[in-house]
Amino acid sequence: MEKHAWYSEKQRKAVGKMDKNNTYIYLNKDGSEVLCTEVTSEKKVYWDDSKYLGIVYKWVRSQSN
Repeated sequence: MEKHAWYSEKQRKAVGKMDKNNTYIYLNKDGSEVLCTEVTSEKKVYWDDSKYLGIVYKWVRSQSN
């Protein structure tokens, strides 16, 4: 199953009020780290400011940002 990474500043701020771990680090196909706020199984936008970051393969860690 493909995993699609997204980054939304609005989502980061909203989730940050509830959970200190509001961003996630995943690896892309090149092994580079990708900072995102959401990973989905469909290429579907949930926040109006979401930027598509591409397909990611492996979760590395969560962090507060």
